[in-house]
Amino acid sequence: MRVITLQEPWASLIGENIKVIETRSWPCHQYGELYIHAGKSVIPKNDSRKNTLARLLQGPLHYGTIFAKCTLSDCIEITEEYAKKIQEENPTCYLCGDFTP
Repeated sequence: MRVITLQEPWASLIGENIKVIETRSWPCHQYGELYIHAGKSVIPKNDSRKNTLARLLQGPLHYGTIFAKCTLSDCIEITEEYAKKIQEENPTCYLCGDFTP
């Protein structure tokens, strides 16, 4: 079983299919099924970005648990054009990631 740990609220955003693109600064070459583990770090009350994203959720945050399964299907380098495309086509997903080229 392959598992990726993400901080909240990003883990739950993936679990609720709001965040469909996980942005990283390094390429990943392990495709297929993977489980989402929400880290134990609690969102600080003064973190406005994380709290704004958490308000997009319908359900609870999942601190410290493996709670969802997803499929890693591709790894794409972020370019200015790709970032603009995501921002236009899925602005909510764009808010959930770091689309810096």
